[in-house]
Amino acid sequence: MRHSTSTSTSTSNPVRVIIILAGVAFAAFVYWVLPGFGVSDYPKGWSPPRLMAGNKGGCPDLSGSYDDVDDVVPRLLQGGPAWVQGGRSWFEHKAVVTQAPDGSWLEMQFALNERGLPKHREHVMTYNQGWPHGDRLVLKRDVDYRCEGRWLRPTKRPDVLVGKNRAGEMIIGEARQVSGQFSYGNISFGPESVARTFWIRWLYRPASAEARMQAASSFEVNRYRWSNKNGSEIVVKIANYMGEDLCVRIWDVGAARADDKSANAPSLTGTIDDGEGCPAAWLRMPNLGNDNFGLRIPNVLYRIAWRRLADPDAAPTIIDVPRPADLALMPDQDEERRKRAIAGMTPQQLADARARERQREQERARERAEQEQRARALASAPRFASEASIRERIQSLDFLGARIVRVTLADGRARISGSAKSNAEVSKLMRAIDERDSGAAVELASIRQDAGRMHFEILIKPCSLTEL
Repeated sequence: MRHSTSTSTSTSNPVRVIIILAGVAFAAFVYWVLPGFGVSDYPKGWSPPRLMAGNKGGCPDLSGSYDDVDDVVPRLLQGGPAWVQGGRSWFEHKAVVTQAPDGSWLEMQFALNERGLPKHREHVMTYNQGWPHGDRLVLKRDVDYRCEGRWLRPTKRPDVLVGKNRAGEMIIGEARQVSGQFSYGNISFGPESVARTFWIRWLYRPASAEARMQAASSFEVNRYRWSNKNGSEIVVKIANYMGEDLCVRIWDVGAARADDKSANAPSLTGTIDDGEGCPAAWLRMPNLGNDNFGLRIPNVLYRIAWRRLADPDAAPTIIDVPRPADLALMPDQDEERRKRAIAGMTPQQLADARARERQREQERARERAEQEQRARALASAPRFASEASIRERIQSLDFLGARIVRVTLADGRARISGSAKSNAEVSKLMRAIDERDSGAAVELASIRQDAGRMHFEILIKPCSLTEL
């Protein structure tokens, strides 16, 4: 009896081993081969699609952070045109995808990543305009999409597959009909059209990438190369590259209390709002927002403060601007375009461009010399008092018989018009002006008799009598 039992056991062991090995082989076959089963035209070299991805209420789990994101997937999920027909209008984006545990909704939040943010800043600084920078998309199950095992299918685009691969990347395939014909000479053969699936993917974005994004963020203040109001006002640009909304304040420290909105520097473009969610007298600047302000130059201390909208109790960051003219300059747009053009020139074109550049520099030097000459002339030019003030000063002189009718300022001189009883009274007036200020350089421009009185015009060159 014991012998019989031993024989049975020894016979069954090889069978069990074979069954186990067969099970392992089948599992390996399923894992390594079947992930691509029913997935046509999947790119070689990509991580295989996940077999079991439906753990969000029967929907594939697409949650996670992704890189190398463009606007293709949002358009496909909303029933837009085929991605192969559309242009890439987003640049260096990331996407954060969240899902309901039961798969009832799906949200995609798009934003610039650490490579896209500097490119966005370059466009804002150089061309005074930004790049497209993402959006937010919320989709609902049975309205915008349906789930089939490891795939999500947009309701309006059932020919599109959305899933995940083993590397954590989001994979998107779109079925399209393309020509299947081949030509040899004048003979064509093959089907008129065949089905093909075109694939794209969003790369897995590790959590460590956010540290690089934080390092690329900044709040910046720069000035333009031009000024306003006869050179008495510098125009500056403030820009938010912090990745979130900010509360911002720019004010003249000596103008009023710090909480007085009337002390704010005037906004020249109005691209930031009136401060919803921010303290009184502050403005709200959105993520990737910017605005231009006019700062007066003489004897003004401006203070710029900003803090995160989401952290109202935090102490603001303060930037003092005692001299707006000392702020860093915005890039010269013409220079940037010139550099890009030079990069694609032939040697002869480059030589011609350098000759033009030398001529241009000579013209600039001449313009600078003319500007400096005008500035010196303006600095040394007299500053006239008001016409009423000059008239009052002349009438206060000790002379008889003359009446001052009008005072006008033109061509760097004051013109005095009036009347007197005689030529002698006009001469008395001119002597009185000369005695009042020996540097007056008084000149009789005209005199005529009318209705028994002598009507005269006297010219006075700038002197202490006519200046401020």
